[in-house]
Amino acid sequence: MVLAPAIAKQLRERWLASRYKAPRDFVFANTLGRGLDYRDIGEGFRQTVKRAELHTSGKLTLHSLRHGFASLLIANGLNVVYVSRQLGHANPNVTLEVYAHLFEHADHAVTARDAIEASYAALTNCART
Repeated sequence: MVLAPAIAKQLRERWLASRYKAPRDFVFANTLGRGLDYRDIGEGFRQTVKRAELHTSGKLTLHSLRHGFASLLIANGLNVVYVSRQLGHANPNVTLEVYAHLFEHADHAVTARDAIEASYAALTNCART
């Protein structure tokens, strides 16, 4: 999976600060080193959205971030096979069923890594102001 260098750096720092450093250990773990329960993560996300006073026309969920990631890749000209692999879909047909309308309007101007890095930089700049 492609990651913006700044995000990869933060994940590595978090992993290094953890007491669980085996290759198969989770970056985000409970006190026993086990993976976090998805329901707890979802609740934490909802609370963070509420505290940040983010408002959207629809419901903002963790799954929304997945769709945003896919949309960003497609908008920046990545092919369906690559996007499918990034999303972990069984095959590109699954990706096309969900995102065909976006592939029709894809802009082939920049690479996914640059787009993700730029988005991350914009978010961190907003958070600082």
